[in-house]
Amino acid sequence: MRIIRNPGLRGPIRARGKLPGHVTPQPTRLVAILLLVVVVAVGAASSAQAQVVDSTMWTTNGEIRALAKGPGTIYVGGTFDLAGPATGGGTPIEAGTGTLPAGFPKVMGYVHAVIPDGAGGWYIGGDFTSVGGLPRQALARVNGDLTVSPWHPWPNPANPTPVVWALAADNSYVYAGGSFTSIGSVYSPNLAKVDASTGATISWGGWSDGPVRCLLLNSSLLYVGGSFSNIAGRLRPHLCVLDAGTGSTTGWVWAGANNDVLSITLSGSSLYVGGLFTSAGGQPRNYVAELDATSGAARSWAPSVGGGSPTAVTSLATDGTAVYIGGSFSSVNGTPTNCLAAVSTGGTRLWGANATAQVDGLCLNGSTLYAGGLFRSIGGQSRNHVAALNTATGLATTWNPSSGGRVQALAASGSRVYAGGEFTTMNAVTRNSIAAFDSTTGVVTNWNPGGVSSWVYAMAVRDSTLFVGGNFTSMGGQARRNLAALNTRTGLATSLSTSFSSNSLVKALALSGSTLYFGGGFTTVGGQTRNNAAAVNVDTGVPTAWNPDIPDGQVNAVQVSNGQVYLGGDFTTAGGVARSRLANVDATTGVLGTWNPSAGGSYPVVYALTIADHSIYIGGSFSDVGGVPRVGLAKVDDASGVVDAWNAGEPNYSSYTSIAVDGLVYACGGWRGARAFSPTSGVGTGWSVPVATLRGLSYWLGPIMADGSSILVAGNILGMGSQPCGPLARISAPTYVAAAPHTEPDFSSTLRAWPNPFTSQVSLSFSLPTPTMLRMDVMDVMGRRVWTSGEREFSEGEQTVSWVPRAQGHAVGAGMYFVRLRGGDVDLTRSVLLIR
Repeated sequence: MRIIRNPGLRGPIRARGKLPGHVTPQPTRLVAILLLVVVVAVGAASSAQAQVVDSTMWTTNGEIRALAKGPGTIYVGGTFDLAGPATGGGTPIEAGTGTLPAGFPKVMGYVHAVIPDGAGGWYIGGDFTSVGGLPRQALARVNGDLTVSPWHPWPNPANPTPVVWALAADNSYVYAGGSFTSIGSVYSPNLAKVDASTGATISWGGWSDGPVRCLLLNSSLLYVGGSFSNIAGRLRPHLCVLDAGTGSTTGWVWAGANNDVLSITLSGSSLYVGGLFTSAGGQPRNYVAELDATSGAARSWAPSVGGGSPTAVTSLATDGTAVYIGGSFSSVNGTPTNCLAAVSTGGTRLWGANATAQVDGLCLNGSTLYAGGLFRSIGGQSRNHVAALNTATGLATTWNPSSGGRVQALAASGSRVYAGGEFTTMNAVTRNSIAAFDSTTGVVTNWNPGGVSSWVYAMAVRDSTLFVGGNFTSMGGQARRNLAALNTRTGLATSLSTSFSSNSLVKALALSGSTLYFGGGFTTVGGQTRNNAAAVNVDTGVPTAWNPDIPDGQVNAVQVSNGQVYLGGDFTTAGGVARSRLANVDATTGVLGTWNPSAGGSYPVVYALTIADHSIYIGGSFSDVGGVPRVGLAKVDDASGVVDAWNAGEPNYSSYTSIAVDGLVYACGGWRGARAFSPTSGVGTGWSVPVATLRGLSYWLGPIMADGSSILVAGNILGMGSQPCGPLARISAPTYVAAAPHTEPDFSSTLRAWPNPFTSQVSLSFSLPTPTMLRMDVMDVMGRRVWTSGEREFSEGEQTVSWVPRAQGHAVGAGMYFVRLRGGDVDLTRSVLLIR
């Protein structure tokens, strides 16, 4: 069975019979909700703290696979082409300007149906769980002042995933059609009648044996179309008319349609219907027909619609002189016409708007026709999924709200148009696979490399350069295969350029000095044999001699520390020696080291490596490391590879794709979502963002990045709790305060920090028995040195060094840092926490 999505019917159209294909949504569907656990216990000395979702953080319209932090900037990479404010799947839009009004209630989920409420607001239906932060499942009312009405029909808990595809209303009742078994305690499969004042479901007999896709209320008659055979206890294939009061069928008996009816509109005594059918009202009719509203018999109006994949008419509107037809087709009356046309009531084709993809929703408002769908161009102009057209010409007006995804439903009320659909952002701007967000405001910056093709998997920032790895052929205005460097001021590609073998990609990056190390899936780099791990000069892209040779599996993670490069992936050999998914090699020679923790399991894969304080945190899909039971997460010594006692204690089949260390250890990925663990024991803190799928659809979660007072989580996601955020969520970080020692430390062998946590300066004290040559370094959680005292002689006795948190003349971000004092017989390490 093939499925297409319909706007007028607003949901999956289950097509009967043989269909040549289906209409594919743009470009990646966001299909998961992060269910927020709002109270967390953080560390042994921490108190419970609520997580807060940053509603000002902008997002993208497709998956995010990489995050990187630059001065005042958050870089994101993945596969998307638009970025904008996180709106959820329903937004009011100013009819004059196309902008969004301030303070509108955001929908957690998708809106498939919308109609005016007669008082300046709207009734909305769809597949959602909250509106404006208030629980609302599948049905809600948004007032004209943009508040959420108390009106709250609540589906039966026994039917936990209702979907509303169609709505109709008068002053007393709201009729909802869709895919459900009951609303409230009233059994009313797929078609329900709800009191417009109280939200109580009315007991009536209008239910059907299949999904209801479209509704039209005309006085006391309710016209119903959909995917059913029987309704109100009578055989009425795909279309019928009911008594709106009782729900019983009327005397309107006709031959029905031979496939789904997806859209209905009425003009006088003419009922226009569209769908997947090839006969209606007892006559051959290709996908659209005019029926007598009283008898149901087909009339002579019969424009020929064809050429879709599959052909379908999914939306209709009429002003009495023309019928506007939207859907998936390529011709009307034999004339090439893509997806939207105007046909006179006499059957003559008036114009075609030539949309580049399916039109799902239509709304007439005076001389303006609003259209929504999958298209990226319509009426002669580039328009992302939503547009306004002149009804006389079919040309697009200047109105251009730019939706991040499919718009399925439109309704005008007052000075605004409400748009609903499968999108996470509106008023979006073009950004192809890579974007920069202001780390303070959360808004996309003007930085725009443009022209990125396909995927971005990895990023790293140094000074004014952003290094990018992935699967692409161009970036920053230049041909660049899989690896590029961009100027962070201009977005232009630098001179770094190299070649790769076919069917290759770069999945991980690490910088050290003048060398860029990377891993992925490839066999040659710059014409040289390099199996899945290589290094190039950061300025030219010329490969170095470094060649660890990982021939039998991709490298997913790369880290550099103390002259060693650590690799993780799904390989079993490195440099001709057995290494199960983990290896280290000399950063200069590429010679394999003795570090060999070895990840095991039924099919182990390492996805993430993070270095902190002489330890390496490992994330992936495995059941043991070094022969020690560790599921999904482990911590090992960076020199010996010995498995640390640190143990997250994750259940079987847990998998993590990204790790960040910032006081706490944060891990993200798979069905476990995002979680925080104690840095000393590995015990979970209670801070978590678990993932649940939306109607059983797939999801993907990770990467994660700690950014001082907040945590960034990204992936293929829809929202968090009642807050839609799209693929990028910024949430408040738990405040971690390490437990105080129970006894006074031996000052002769410890490095002390005061105050700790600190805001502007920290004093680091230690005691020496004799004068000693020492060097003090401050490193971030990635093992990168941000400050050094240089090597110098310290006198005997108590010594104090002060650090003002700056690196290369710039203030460093809040978070955890590690201070290391080395020289002679001294090797002391201390963590310090910078808060802003």
